[in-house]
Amino acid sequence: MKKLALLLTMALVSSFAFGQSLALNKNTALVSGVPDDEVIEESIIVSNTTGSPLNVKVRRFNLTTVQGSDNWFCWDLCYEPTANASNGFITIPANGDTGIFSGHVNNNGLEGTSVIKYCFYNESNTADSTCLVVTYNITATSINEAAAIKFSNPYPNPANDNVTFNYTLPNTNKATIKVYNMIGSLVKTTNLTDSNGKVTINTSDLRSGLYLYDLQVSGKSVKTGKFTVTQ
Repeated sequence: MKKLALLLTMALVSSFAFGQSLALNKNTALVSGVPDDEVIEESIIVSNTTGSPLNVKVRRFNLTTVQGSDNWFCWDLCYEPTANASNGFITIPANGDTGIFSGHVNNNGLEGTSVIKYCFYNESNTADSTCLVVTYNITATSINEAAAIKFSNPYPNPANDNVTFNYTLPNTNKATIKVYNMIGSLVKTTNLTDSNGKVTINTSDLRSGLYLYDLQVSGKSVKTGKFTVTQ
């Protein structure tokens, strides 16, 4: 009998993602859960890098969502799932920050992945903005299957021409590595055909930046992480 395992992986970075006047404490994120979770969420710290207070609003862009799921965000207040932009603003003090923002996803017991972009902007200058893409992944994985999977961290990291993983898998017929860029677009798909060994993915055609990888076995996400490409 299968039990559901909870995966909670967020791709964090040490540097800030900068807009003209606003900065975020990460420039991409991956949050995972299981269908039994009522809601999974991601919190974002927004900073004002200027010497003057700023009134900041937020917009939501649903890039990909699971049919039948709901998602919403909280900024100056918590909005209904139908709202794509905040009506009000939060005033961030000069050279200050706020940890109030949170994005929420309820898959209503369904498996699947939603990719949502949140953009924060200066109320008096909408072009003065910075954005974050969050991938919310809901999948069911048996504990026995997950325990049998061994998948190394990517190396070298940062990568230049290629990145490599060592692995051992219980089911090699349906194992896939998917690589996403910072805006949530799928850029690489590699199928694993052996039960163990190593796989090398060519990264020479990728732009410099942060990438997320998702190991899927039998169509279910079992390990996620990140690596950096420098060209």
